[in-house]
Amino acid sequence: MLRRYLLQSRPVILRSTRVRRLSTKEFFEETAAPKKRSLPEKLSQYFTDILVNEGQKIADEPIQKFVEQVPDLADDLQKSLGRENKLFTVLTYDPIIIDPRLYLHFINNSIPKDMKRLYFERLLYHRCYTACWSYFAEHHDTLSDLDDFLELINGILLRQGQYKFAILDFVISLPPLLNANLHNQIIDSLEYTVKPEFDVKKVLGIWKDMHDAKSVEQLTAYYDSLKKSFEVDTLYLKRLMQLLQMDDDLKHQTIVGYLCKFPEITSRNGWINLVFPPFESSTVISNLEAPSNVIPFISSLRYLVQHQAKLNETDVLYALHGGVMNSYIVYTGYIRTTNKPNRRIINHLTSQLLDRPNELLAVYKAGLTCLEPRLLLEALKVLVPLKENIRPLLSPLGINTQEMVIRELLDKLTNHQLYDLIVVYKKKQKIARGLITTLTTLHNPTAEQLTTLIPKIKSKQTLLELNRSTLLRAKIIDTTFVTTMFNKLLLLTMPKVIQDGDFKQQFEFATNRPVFHSTIRAYCQTLALLDPPQLAQMLSILVEAMDSSTFYYANDSNAKKYLTKVLHRETFQFIKRRLTPREFVLYLNSVVEIGGNTWLKHWLLKAIVLEDFTKAVELLEMQQIGHYIEAIVAGIISNKQLVGVDRIRFLQVFLNKLKENGMSYTLKQRDCYALINLCIKEGKGDEVKRLLIKLVGENPKNLTWVLSVVQQSGKFKSKRGG
Repeated sequence: MLRRYLLQSRPVILRSTRVRRLSTKEFFEETAAPKKRSLPEKLSQYFTDILVNEGQKIADEPIQKFVEQVPDLADDLQKSLGRENKLFTVLTYDPIIIDPRLYLHFINNSIPKDMKRLYFERLLYHRCYTACWSYFAEHHDTLSDLDDFLELINGILLRQGQYKFAILDFVISLPPLLNANLHNQIIDSLEYTVKPEFDVKKVLGIWKDMHDAKSVEQLTAYYDSLKKSFEVDTLYLKRLMQLLQMDDDLKHQTIVGYLCKFPEITSRNGWINLVFPPFESSTVISNLEAPSNVIPFISSLRYLVQHQAKLNETDVLYALHGGVMNSYIVYTGYIRTTNKPNRRIINHLTSQLLDRPNELLAVYKAGLTCLEPRLLLEALKVLVPLKENIRPLLSPLGINTQEMVIRELLDKLTNHQLYDLIVVYKKKQKIARGLITTLTTLHNPTAEQLTTLIPKIKSKQTLLELNRSTLLRAKIIDTTFVTTMFNKLLLLTMPKVIQDGDFKQQFEFATNRPVFHSTIRAYCQTLALLDPPQLAQMLSILVEAMDSSTFYYANDSNAKKYLTKVLHRETFQFIKRRLTPREFVLYLNSVVEIGGNTWLKHWLLKAIVLEDFTKAVELLEMQQIGHYIEAIVAGIISNKQLVGVDRIRFLQVFLNKLKENGMSYTLKQRDCYALINLCIKEGKGDEVKRLLIKLVGENPKNLTWVLSVVQQSGKFKSKRGG
């Protein structure tokens, strides 16, 4: 049944010399005879027959195959209750993957108002113009409805682009209706509402006459008699292609020959879908099959696109069917036509070029932003081996995408590419770490190659990672590399204020000491993971480097003294934490046997006392032990076998024994600090307080400091609370 709408009043409007009056009279009048079909029923059946013939209506055709072509659609439809909800579900999908017959299948008696625009947008995208006219014929009654319908259609076509082709195709899709009055009213409304650049009635007449031509010769003779215009040329080509399609022996060269005469048509995007014969799924990427009688038309595009013919989205879809078009040619024709390429089309075309590296490289950047991560990786796996410098391939990507890509392609990178990228991503720690690790594990870099990287990197973290991988993964210990790296770290963390600046003075007033200490600590953490022979070699290189003219703080004894001490202390602190006391002694003994400088012996003696505090007294029998009393005292204080009062008592015994052997040692403030911290943690009461004060009493400065601490700490209050 026809839906009847109330007519909203509108003033009489004059256009040209014609007066167009609105009427509330229905132009779909029912006949008086009840046994005969009414005009609307006849029109509805007429449109249905056309739709079935043109493949724009499913009729009784199963739709399951169209659903299965679209990922997730079957599940979404199953979750949607009712035909209206199923239609909405289908409408929300990208039209490029939905066969238009699905829209027509799920349409009910009428479309909800909030879905009407989207429904027509989808039909017009797929060039289902006859289906649009059919819906109007079945669901609208008045002249006002007709105007509203045409305004909606026209607005959608304007936004979709290719307007000149689309509006022409829409107009000629109007079937020659049974009622001449109705036909004229529609033409009048088209002129009045759409205001096309051509005379609608004249164009429909020309198209009818062309359609009556049954041969190319008849059509051409008629065309030659007409005054030429864009519309006339376009309609001629459209009918010409229909006639050519009837030739079983048609060659694509014949089609090219005709089309080359109309560059003003082929130079506009959207021309293919109007001029070439339509076929089912021609505007869908999920089904790329094509009937055999369409293949010559698709094949002809190879020449035309290479010679600047333009392709919009639906043109590309047409060209992709049948598998006869070169994907690179389609890609280039599409990219030069549009500023906003369709993501699915670009991904499809790119996937077709993975086995053609040079063509893939030529179009890589044009559609880069559209590529899915998986396909982007596949493309780069093909392209990376082609380019020595791959920075241009990565630079257009976001930093997170760059990180993902590099992580996935690390094993595909050459030595040169890795060196280059390490410098580029020197401030991106995650990326730099992966690059450096790959370089030093999968490749065989030389010390010279690794050294050349150091001056190019200003990131402390990246330098530390380079140092770590060089020493631990590549297992390269090279004098030039070691000294260059150490000097660069000093330059970045404790730079000279003046060229001949004094390290001691500069260090005292430096504001970045925490950065310096954390950097040195990280550097030493790497040293602590070396085997004894390697560590001995490293420390020897570093100590000797500080005596050379190439040292950053050359000829500065304070710098050498402090840095040597810190390097040994931080390195052996890390080693001590991961080894048992006995293992620590054996490790240090192995290092000392290879190269025993003063600080190595210092730490060996400290380790011996850490393992067994009673050895402290025995060590006093060694020659030149006087140089290492500080190490023995530090070992006693840190020995875990001694607790609370016992530690203080044994330390006093050791100092007394030291005097008996003609030597003396005054506890340094650092010793007092370590000792008092342990006492606060472990001991309570007056005895600890008394022994501690007695122990440090020989140094008035230390005594004053210790007294102030014990008076403030509740740990030293007597058990009686005194």
